[in-house]
Amino acid sequence: MNKIIVRVYNRVPERYSSEGTPFGSNAEIYRDIASELRARAEDIEEAHLALYLFNNVHLYRELTDIANSGARVVVTSLPIGGYDRRKKDAARRVYDRVLNERKIELRIFPHMYVWYEARYAGGGPSYSFHVKAGLVKYADGSCKAFLTSGNLAPGDPTHSETAVFIKAPCTSTYIQPFEAFFSDLEKRSKPFQDYKACLLYTSPSPRDLSTPR
Repeated sequence: MNKIIVRVYNRVPERYSSEGTPFGSNAEIYRDIASELRARAEDIEEAHLALYLFNNVHLYRELTDIANSGARVVVTSLPIGGYDRRKKDAARRVYDRVLNERKIELRIFPHMYVWYEARYAGGGPSYSFHVKAGLVKYADGSCKAFLTSGNLAPGDPTHSETAVFIKAPCTSTYIQPFEAFFSDLEKRSKPFQDYKACLLYTSPSPRDLSTPR
């Protein structure tokens, strides 16, 4: 498969809601992403996602279905301490399901810095890992990579969001930067079950954090 296919989704919500939707800040963009992930699910060998927030139970179910088809599914995201009060409970439920069901490999990225007094975090810590991307590998040697502006996180108010998908051979110059990114990211991140034991449910105090120069 040598053909390059690029799909762009732009979604503007019909009405604004400070409470958002059960699918995140934009339900339509979530459905676009879920549909792209669901396509040819039986041919997926690996799926790698880097998600700033991973508290969407609907997305968890989609990824579990992919894993149940025999694919390896890896998600890299935040520790629980990085979620604000609107999103934390949902994140706990998703993370607990990851631990109990063991269908998905959840990894926690050790952030380069944490700064305090972020308004959206209620004055608490704000983490630097702000990525929403994915790479899907198929049995025929093709890949599908994507980037999105949406957090896909219940608890966010509604926004206009965009998602871009690139389908191409895994060896193409379009896909290789994603391959390198996820390879490096997952080498530097820690398995959720290991991270949970030390920092997952607590946040470091400011005195414990070195100030980056």
